[in-house]
Amino acid sequence: MPLSQPKLDKVVRHLQSKVRAGCPLCGERNWNVEQDLHFLGILDPEYKQPVQGSVMPTVTVTCQNCYFCFYLPAMKLGILDS
Repeated sequence: MPLSQPKLDKVVRHLQSKVRAGCPLCGERNWNVEQDLHFLGILDPEYKQPVQGSVMPTVTVTCQNCYFCFYLPAMKLGILDS
């Protein structure tokens, strides 16, 4: 399920207030915020499954020029709240 427009706007405002030098690879300031949440977690090598309680929802941000991407923690941004 994609993030609502107000939640996407919240991420963009966060980027505008925190990113000072642009993309660390190319210097551009043209970011794309993915609408769907992605997840980072720890994979149990034996069972090939995520370890319970170790999955972190993230927002993926991509540079539109060089495609460098980074992840912001969705819970810390407050976009999982209602």
